[in-house]
Amino acid sequence: MHWPSEAWSWITTHRDLGVRYVAEGTSSSVSGQLRSYGIGALLGLAAVGYVGASTTLMGPMTILLIGMSLVAIPEAARIVRRAPHRLPLFCLLISAGLVAMAVGWGALLLIAMPRGLGHWLLNALWRPTYPLLLPQILAVSGQCVGAGAGIGLHGLGAAKSSLRAAVLSSIIYVVCSLTGAAVWGASGAIYGTAVATWLAALILWRQLVISYRSYRQREAVSGGTPRAAGLARHAHEEVVHGEQAADHRDVGVHVHV
Repeated sequence: MHWPSEAWSWITTHRDLGVRYVAEGTSSSVSGQLRSYGIGALLGLAAVGYVGASTTLMGPMTILLIGMSLVAIPEAARIVRRAPHRLPLFCLLISAGLVAMAVGWGALLLIAMPRGLGHWLLNALWRPTYPLLLPQILAVSGQCVGAGAGIGLHGLGAAKSSLRAAVLSSIIYVVCSLTGAAVWGASGAIYGTAVATWLAALILWRQLVISYRSYRQREAVSGGTPRAAGLARHAHEEVVHGEQAADHRDVGVHVHV
């Protein structure tokens, strides 16, 4: 049996991806903990409970986002191998479908909670939690918008771009959430989170565009024709220009990876 040696070969071949994906997951987890601790320090434990309750109400969408990635990332990788030109549409459809489900679930909660569902789910806690539901829907919708781009990045194996987006998004997430909490209380914290998730979605889609162009550039070079080489040079110039512009913007706001 050769599977142990093959497994080790696969691990060593993809070790650059593994380290970056671990760092990506760690940055997201750390930012969530810092947000919770910050809200507790600024507003008290009761506010943490209200925010947590609103997050629980949107829990089905969180489960769906996690489950979708388990199915969609392998499918994205297959699309990249077989028909890479379909990847952008695939990612757009995932984001659109998730946003539609998030808005639908959120609308159902907004209508049903004052009619008895809130008390049945949260008892007396539902009244202070209900005003937080709308910003929570906006925050989850932002996550759904970015989910398609994140799946595309993982399907491309663009671990460096994915890590860059995750770290920058985590910083924005903590800053916006705690700024909102300090100024407007518990609702401000979730509105700040909503702003952060939509900014993170923009960052993810921008990284996907850059990584996709880079992939198509490499694909064109491997074609070996003069036309392919010309297309590759043109794509490379666009990618480099976009990355340089991004670097200047990142330096300008003192947030960089």
